[in-house]
Amino acid sequence: MLIRNKTIIVADENIEMLHEAFSGFGEIIAMPGREITPEIIRDADVLLIRSVTKADAALLEGSSVKFIGTATIGTDHVDTEYLAKKGIVFTDAKGCNADAVAQYFITLYSKYIVENDRPSDLITGIIGAGNIGSRIKNFLEVFDKKYILNDPPLMEAGTTDFKFSSLKDALSADIVTFHTPLVTSGAHPTLRLLNEHNIKYLKTGSYIINSSRGEVAENKALLDAITIFDSVISADVWEGEPDINIPLLGKSFTATPHVAGYSLEGKINGTRILHEKLARFLKTDPYFTPRLPKVENHLIEINSTLPTEEILYRITRHIYDIDADTAKMKKLKFLAKEKRAGYFDDLRKNYSLRREFSNYNIKLTPYNSSLTDRLRALGFKVY
Repeated sequence: MLIRNKTIIVADENIEMLHEAFSGFGEIIAMPGREITPEIIRDADVLLIRSVTKADAALLEGSSVKFIGTATIGTDHVDTEYLAKKGIVFTDAKGCNADAVAQYFITLYSKYIVENDRPSDLITGIIGAGNIGSRIKNFLEVFDKKYILNDPPLMEAGTTDFKFSSLKDALSADIVTFHTPLVTSGAHPTLRLLNEHNIKYLKTGSYIINSSRGEVAENKALLDAITIFDSVISADVWEGEPDINIPLLGKSFTATPHVAGYSLEGKINGTRILHEKLARFLKTDPYFTPRLPKVENHLIEINSTLPTEEILYRITRHIYDIDADTAKMKKLKFLAKEKRAGYFDDLRKNYSLRREFSNYNIKLTPYNSSLTDRLRALGFKVY
Protein backbone atom coordinates (compact mmCIF):
# COMPACT_ATOMS: atom_id res chain seq x y z
CA MET A 1 0.00 0.00 0.00
CA LEU A 2 1.18 3.58 -0.61
CA ILE A 3 1.54 4.49 3.05
CA ARG A 4 4.38 1.94 3.35
CA ASN A 5 6.78 4.17 1.37
CA LYS A 6 5.67 7.41 3.01
CA THR A 7 5.69 6.46 6.66
CA ILE A 8 8.39 8.19 8.71
CA ILE A 9 9.71 5.98 11.51
CA VAL A 10 11.90 7.36 14.29
CA ALA A 11 13.55 4.53 16.16
CA ASP A 12 16.08 3.68 18.85
CA GLU A 13 19.13 2.46 16.93
CA ASN A 14 19.63 -0.38 19.42
CA ILE A 15 16.46 -2.22 18.43
CA GLU A 16 17.70 -5.54 17.09
CA MET A 17 17.52 -5.93 13.29
CA LEU A 18 15.83 -2.53 13.09
CA HIS A 19 16.34 -1.93 9.38
CA GLU A 20 15.57 -5.51 8.36
CA ALA A 21 12.29 -5.43 10.25
CA PHE A 22 10.98 -1.94 9.51
CA SER A 23 12.54 -0.47 6.34
CA GLY A 24 9.77 -2.09 4.32
CA PHE A 25 7.25 0.11 6.13
CA GLY A 26 8.87 3.46 5.37
CA GLU A 27 11.83 5.75 6.02
CA ILE A 28 13.76 4.99 9.21
CA ILE A 29 15.49 7.68 11.25
CA ALA A 30 17.65 5.77 13.75
CA MET A 31 19.45 7.30 16.72
CA PRO A 32 20.38 6.70 20.36
CA GLY A 33 17.25 6.46 22.49
CA ARG A 34 18.33 9.20 24.88
CA GLU A 35 18.72 11.60 21.93
CA ILE A 36 15.16 11.33 20.65
CA THR A 37 13.71 14.83 21.09
CA PRO A 38 10.43 16.65 20.26
CA GLU A 39 12.15 18.27 17.28
CA ILE A 40 13.20 14.89 15.88
CA ILE A 41 9.75 13.29 16.08
CA ARG A 42 7.65 16.32 15.11
CA ASP A 43 6.89 14.98 11.61
CA ALA A 44 7.18 11.27 12.41
CA ASP A 45 4.31 8.81 12.02
CA VAL A 46 5.83 5.99 14.07
CA LEU A 47 8.06 5.97 17.14
CA LEU A 48 9.91 2.79 18.15
CA ILE A 49 11.68 2.97 21.50
CA ARG A 50 13.29 1.09 24.35
CA SER A 51 13.26 1.81 28.07
CA VAL A 52 15.63 4.80 27.91
CA THR A 53 13.16 7.01 26.01
CA LYS A 54 10.31 8.66 27.93
CA ALA A 55 7.18 8.67 25.80
CA ASP A 56 5.10 11.41 27.41
CA ALA A 57 3.61 14.83 26.77
CA ALA A 58 7.01 16.51 27.01
CA LEU A 59 8.22 14.47 24.06
CA LEU A 60 5.06 14.03 22.00
CA GLU A 61 2.97 17.19 22.30
CA GLY A 62 2.62 18.77 18.86
CA SER A 63 4.03 15.76 17.00
CA SER A 64 2.31 13.75 14.26
CA VAL A 65 3.13 10.40 15.86
CA LYS A 66 0.25 7.94 15.51
CA PHE A 67 1.87 4.68 16.65
CA ILE A 68 4.38 3.98 19.42
CA GLY A 69 5.98 0.62 20.10
CA THR A 70 8.44 -0.23 22.83
CA ALA A 71 10.66 -3.28 22.32
CA THR A 72 10.55 -3.95 26.05
CA ILE A 73 8.38 -5.80 28.53
CA GLY A 74 8.18 -2.84 30.93
CA THR A 75 6.10 0.26 30.21
CA ASP A 76 6.99 2.56 33.10
CA HIS A 77 8.72 4.89 30.60
CA VAL A 78 5.45 5.38 28.70
CA ASP A 79 2.58 7.65 29.74
CA THR A 80 -0.17 5.36 28.51
CA GLU A 81 -2.94 7.65 29.76
CA TYR A 82 -1.59 10.52 27.67
CA LEU A 83 -1.30 8.28 24.60
CA ALA A 84 -4.88 7.09 25.02
CA LYS A 85 -6.09 10.67 25.40
CA LYS A 86 -4.32 11.66 22.17
CA GLY A 87 -5.49 8.60 20.27
CA ILE A 88 -1.95 7.30 19.78
CA VAL A 89 -1.83 3.54 19.32
CA PHE A 90 0.62 1.90 21.72
CA THR A 91 2.09 -1.58 21.96
CA ASP A 92 4.76 -3.24 24.05
CA ALA A 93 6.65 -6.52 23.71
CA LYS A 94 5.53 -8.28 26.89
CA GLY A 95 6.98 -11.74 27.26
CA CYS A 96 9.59 -11.28 24.54
CA ASN A 97 12.58 -11.94 26.81
CA ALA A 98 10.97 -13.91 29.64
CA ASP A 99 13.05 -17.00 28.87
CA ALA A 100 16.24 -14.94 28.84
CA VAL A 101 15.57 -13.40 32.26
CA ALA A 102 14.56 -16.73 33.78
CA GLN A 103 17.78 -18.27 32.46
CA TYR A 104 19.74 -15.33 33.87
CA PHE A 105 18.21 -16.22 37.25
CA ILE A 106 19.20 -19.88 36.88
CA THR A 107 22.76 -18.77 36.15
CA LEU A 108 22.83 -16.68 39.34
CA TYR A 109 21.05 -19.33 41.41
CA SER A 110 23.60 -22.05 40.66
CA LYS A 111 26.56 -19.67 40.87
CA TYR A 112 25.53 -18.40 44.29
CA ILE A 113 24.99 -21.86 45.77
CA VAL A 114 28.19 -23.41 44.40
CA GLU A 115 30.59 -20.52 44.91
CA ASN A 116 29.30 -19.75 48.40
CA ASP A 117 29.05 -23.40 49.44
CA ARG A 118 25.37 -23.02 50.29
CA PRO A 119 23.03 -25.96 50.94
CA SER A 120 20.79 -27.24 48.15
CA ASP A 121 17.53 -26.90 50.10
CA LEU A 122 17.32 -23.10 50.03
CA ILE A 123 13.87 -21.51 49.74
CA THR A 124 13.35 -18.87 47.05
CA GLY A 125 10.99 -15.92 47.47
CA ILE A 126 9.63 -14.96 44.03
CA ILE A 127 8.17 -11.46 44.04
CA GLY A 128 6.12 -11.10 40.87
CA ALA A 129 4.60 -14.19 39.21
CA GLY A 130 4.05 -12.98 35.66
CA ASN A 131 5.85 -14.16 32.52
CA ILE A 132 9.23 -14.32 34.25
CA GLY A 133 8.32 -15.21 37.83
CA SER A 134 6.14 -18.10 36.65
CA ARG A 135 9.05 -19.50 34.65
CA ILE A 136 11.28 -19.36 37.72
CA LYS A 137 8.56 -21.12 39.70
CA ASN A 138 8.47 -23.84 37.06
CA PHE A 139 12.26 -24.25 37.16
CA LEU A 140 12.23 -24.65 40.94
CA GLU A 141 9.39 -27.17 40.75
CA VAL A 142 11.21 -29.23 38.12
CA PHE A 143 14.20 -29.50 40.45
CA ASP A 144 12.09 -30.08 43.58
CA LYS A 145 13.04 -26.77 45.22
CA LYS A 146 10.81 -24.88 47.63
CA TYR A 147 9.58 -21.38 46.90
CA ILE A 148 7.30 -18.64 48.23
CA LEU A 149 5.26 -16.74 45.67
CA ASN A 150 4.08 -13.14 46.12
CA ASP A 151 1.93 -11.26 43.61
CA PRO A 152 -1.02 -9.30 45.07
CA PRO A 153 -2.56 -8.30 41.70
CA LEU A 154 -2.63 -11.92 40.51
CA MET A 155 -3.95 -13.07 43.87
CA GLU A 156 -6.78 -10.52 43.72
CA ALA A 157 -7.53 -11.55 40.14
CA GLY A 158 -8.32 -15.01 41.47
CA THR A 159 -5.49 -16.87 39.78
CA THR A 160 -6.01 -20.41 41.00
CA ASP A 161 -2.89 -22.05 39.56
CA PHE A 162 -0.62 -20.50 42.18
CA LYS A 163 -0.48 -20.44 45.95
CA PHE A 164 0.36 -16.92 47.07
CA SER A 165 1.97 -15.60 50.25
CA SER A 166 2.60 -12.19 51.75
CA LEU A 167 5.50 -9.92 50.83
CA LYS A 168 6.79 -10.37 54.37
CA ASP A 169 6.99 -14.12 53.87
CA ALA A 170 8.68 -13.80 50.47
CA LEU A 171 11.28 -11.39 51.88
CA SER A 172 12.11 -13.89 54.61
CA ALA A 173 13.28 -16.55 52.13
CA ASP A 174 16.89 -17.60 51.64
CA ILE A 175 16.89 -16.21 48.11
CA VAL A 176 14.73 -13.21 47.17
CA THR A 177 14.23 -12.39 43.50
CA PHE A 178 12.22 -9.46 42.10
CA HIS A 179 10.21 -9.77 38.87
CA THR A 180 7.60 -7.02 39.07
CA PRO A 181 6.89 -4.12 36.72
CA LEU A 182 7.50 -0.65 38.12
CA VAL A 183 4.12 0.64 39.34
CA THR A 184 4.06 4.03 41.04
CA SER A 185 0.38 4.31 42.01
CA GLY A 186 -2.78 2.33 42.60
CA ALA A 187 -3.54 -0.43 45.08
CA HIS A 188 -0.24 -2.27 44.64
CA PRO A 189 2.65 0.07 43.86
CA THR A 190 6.05 -1.55 43.42
CA LEU A 191 8.12 1.62 43.70
CA ARG A 192 10.69 0.92 46.44
CA LEU A 193 9.01 -2.38 47.21
CA LEU A 194 12.14 -3.23 49.15
CA ASN A 195 12.75 -0.32 51.47
CA GLU A 196 14.21 0.72 54.82
CA HIS A 197 10.95 -0.19 56.58
CA ASN A 198 10.65 -3.82 55.45
CA ILE A 199 14.27 -4.98 55.23
CA LYS A 200 13.77 -6.14 58.81
CA TYR A 201 12.01 -9.19 57.35
CA LEU A 202 15.13 -10.29 55.48
CA LYS A 203 16.86 -13.42 56.64
CA THR A 204 20.46 -13.06 57.78
CA GLY A 205 22.73 -14.09 54.93
CA SER A 206 19.99 -13.94 52.30
CA TYR A 207 20.68 -13.57 48.59
CA ILE A 208 18.82 -10.73 46.84
CA ILE A 209 18.46 -10.52 43.06
CA ASN A 210 16.89 -7.58 41.24
CA SER A 211 16.39 -7.94 37.49
CA SER A 212 13.05 -6.12 37.29
CA ARG A 213 13.40 -2.34 37.60
CA GLY A 214 15.97 -0.43 39.63
CA GLU A 215 13.40 1.60 41.52
CA VAL A 216 11.74 -1.55 42.86
CA ALA A 217 14.57 -1.92 45.39
CA GLU A 218 15.81 1.15 47.21
CA ASN A 219 19.59 1.69 47.09
CA LYS A 220 19.75 2.45 50.80
CA ALA A 221 17.76 -0.68 51.64
CA LEU A 222 20.13 -2.85 49.60
CA LEU A 223 23.19 -1.29 51.23
CA ASP A 224 21.63 -1.75 54.67
CA ALA A 225 20.83 -5.36 53.80
CA ILE A 226 24.52 -5.93 53.11
CA THR A 227 25.65 -4.16 56.26
CA ILE A 228 23.01 -5.27 58.75
CA PHE A 229 21.91 -8.67 57.45
CA ASP A 230 25.07 -9.79 55.66
CA SER A 231 23.01 -10.16 52.48
CA VAL A 232 24.55 -10.95 49.10
CA ILE A 233 23.33 -8.75 46.24
CA SER A 234 23.10 -9.34 42.50
CA ALA A 235 21.90 -6.27 40.61
CA ASP A 236 21.06 -6.05 36.93
CA VAL A 237 18.91 -2.93 37.33
CA TRP A 238 19.75 0.13 39.36
CA GLU A 239 17.76 2.84 41.07
CA GLY A 240 18.45 6.04 39.14
CA GLU A 241 20.26 4.37 36.23
CA PRO A 242 22.35 5.30 34.34
CA ASP A 243 23.51 7.13 37.49
CA ILE A 244 24.76 4.06 39.36
CA ASN A 245 25.23 3.95 43.14
CA ILE A 246 28.96 3.31 43.41
CA PRO A 247 29.03 1.81 46.94
CA LEU A 248 26.30 -0.66 45.95
CA LEU A 249 28.12 -1.52 42.74
CA GLY A 250 31.31 -2.19 44.65
CA LYS A 251 29.62 -4.51 47.14
CA SER A 252 27.52 -6.52 44.66
CA PHE A 253 28.21 -10.22 44.12
CA THR A 254 27.39 -9.75 40.42
CA ALA A 255 26.61 -6.51 38.60
CA THR A 256 25.29 -6.14 35.07
CA PRO A 257 24.02 -3.14 33.04
CA HIS A 258 20.30 -3.93 32.71
CA VAL A 259 20.90 -6.85 30.37
CA ALA A 260 19.16 -9.80 32.07
CA GLY A 261 16.84 -10.05 29.07
CA TYR A 262 19.56 -9.54 26.46
CA SER A 263 19.50 -12.80 24.57
CA LEU A 264 19.50 -12.74 20.80
CA GLU A 265 16.22 -14.66 20.83
CA GLY A 266 14.66 -12.22 23.30
CA LYS A 267 15.74 -9.18 21.30
CA ILE A 268 14.46 -10.63 18.02
CA ASN A 269 11.18 -11.61 19.71
CA GLY A 270 10.71 -7.99 20.74
CA THR A 271 11.40 -6.77 17.22
CA ARG A 272 9.07 -9.37 15.72
CA ILE A 273 6.21 -8.40 18.05
CA LEU A 274 6.52 -4.71 17.11
CA HIS A 275 6.85 -5.59 13.43
CA GLU A 276 3.64 -7.61 13.42
CA LYS A 277 1.67 -5.01 15.36
CA LEU A 278 2.90 -2.17 13.17
CA ALA A 279 1.96 -4.16 10.06
CA ARG A 280 -1.53 -4.58 11.49
CA PHE A 281 -1.72 -0.84 12.23
CA LEU A 282 -0.64 0.03 8.68
CA LYS A 283 -3.06 -2.56 7.30
CA THR A 284 -0.35 -4.41 5.43
CA ASP A 285 1.28 -7.82 5.59
CA PRO A 286 4.17 -8.65 7.94
CA TYR A 287 7.34 -9.79 6.20
CA PHE A 288 9.99 -10.15 8.93
CA THR A 289 11.23 -13.78 9.11
CA PRO A 290 14.69 -13.65 10.71
CA ARG A 291 17.10 -16.57 10.60
CA LEU A 292 19.32 -16.82 13.65
CA PRO A 293 22.92 -17.99 13.37
CA LYS A 294 23.90 -21.36 14.79
CA VAL A 295 25.72 -21.41 18.11
CA GLU A 296 29.35 -22.45 18.19
CA ASN A 297 30.48 -24.66 21.08
CA HIS A 298 26.91 -25.86 21.51
CA LEU A 299 27.91 -29.23 22.97
CA ILE A 300 28.26 -29.40 26.77
CA GLU A 301 29.55 -32.64 28.30
CA ILE A 302 28.50 -33.21 31.90
CA ASN A 303 29.25 -35.81 34.57
CA SER A 304 25.72 -36.68 35.69
CA THR A 305 26.89 -37.97 39.09
CA LEU A 306 27.69 -34.44 40.26
CA PRO A 307 25.26 -32.56 42.56
CA THR A 308 22.43 -30.87 40.70
CA GLU A 309 23.57 -27.32 41.49
CA GLU A 310 27.09 -28.15 40.30
CA ILE A 311 25.68 -29.48 37.04
CA LEU A 312 23.61 -26.33 36.49
CA TYR A 313 26.62 -24.22 37.42
CA ARG A 314 28.86 -25.90 34.84
CA ILE A 315 26.24 -25.71 32.12
CA THR A 316 25.40 -22.05 32.68
CA ARG A 317 29.06 -21.04 32.94
CA HIS A 318 29.63 -22.60 29.54
CA ILE A 319 26.81 -20.51 28.12
CA TYR A 320 27.29 -17.22 29.94
CA ASP A 321 30.34 -15.68 31.60
CA ILE A 322 28.62 -13.36 34.06
CA ASP A 323 31.94 -12.70 35.79
CA ALA A 324 33.19 -10.98 32.65
CA ASP A 325 30.08 -8.78 32.57
CA THR A 326 30.55 -7.96 36.26
CA ALA A 327 34.20 -7.00 35.72
CA LYS A 328 33.23 -4.63 32.91
CA MET A 329 30.44 -3.13 35.00
CA LYS A 330 32.69 -2.57 38.02
CA LYS A 331 35.17 -0.57 35.93
CA LEU A 332 32.54 2.16 36.18
CA LYS A 333 33.73 2.75 39.78
CA PHE A 334 36.98 4.21 38.53
CA LEU A 335 35.50 6.65 36.03
CA ALA A 336 34.85 10.33 36.59
CA LYS A 337 31.20 10.93 37.53
CA GLU A 338 30.42 12.69 34.24
CA LYS A 339 31.60 9.67 32.23
CA ARG A 340 29.67 6.95 34.06
CA ALA A 341 26.30 7.30 32.34
CA GLY A 342 27.90 7.13 28.90
CA TYR A 343 29.93 4.09 29.90
CA PHE A 344 26.79 2.36 31.22
CA ASP A 345 24.92 3.04 27.98
CA ASP A 346 27.88 1.83 25.92
CA LEU A 347 27.94 -1.45 27.83
CA ARG A 348 24.31 -1.99 26.87
CA LYS A 349 24.75 -0.84 23.27
CA ASN A 350 27.79 -3.04 22.63
CA TYR A 351 26.63 -6.04 24.64
CA SER A 352 27.37 -9.47 23.19
CA LEU A 353 23.92 -11.01 23.15
CA ARG A 354 23.62 -14.35 24.91
CA ARG A 355 21.96 -17.38 23.33
CA GLU A 356 19.17 -19.25 25.06
CA PHE A 357 19.23 -22.81 26.43
CA SER A 358 17.39 -24.27 23.43
CA ASN A 359 20.54 -23.81 21.32
CA TYR A 360 22.66 -26.17 23.43
CA ASN A 361 23.12 -29.94 23.49
CA ILE A 362 23.91 -31.67 26.78
CA LYS A 363 25.74 -35.01 26.79
CA LEU A 364 25.32 -36.77 30.14
CA THR A 365 27.78 -39.41 31.28
CA PRO A 366 26.50 -41.76 32.54
CA TYR A 367 23.02 -41.35 31.10
CA ASN A 368 20.49 -40.26 33.72
CA SER A 369 16.83 -40.35 32.67
CA SER A 370 15.55 -38.17 35.53
CA LEU A 371 18.17 -35.48 34.94
CA THR A 372 17.54 -35.70 31.20
CA ASP A 373 13.86 -34.90 31.72
CA ARG A 374 14.67 -31.99 34.00
CA LEU A 375 17.18 -30.43 31.63
CA ARG A 376 14.82 -30.89 28.70
CA ALA A 377 12.18 -29.04 30.72
CA LEU A 378 14.59 -26.07 30.72
CA GLY A 379 14.82 -26.20 26.94
CA PHE A 380 18.08 -28.11 26.47
CA LYS A 381 18.57 -30.91 23.98
CA VAL A 382 19.90 -33.85 26.01
CA TYR A 383 21.34 -37.22 25.12
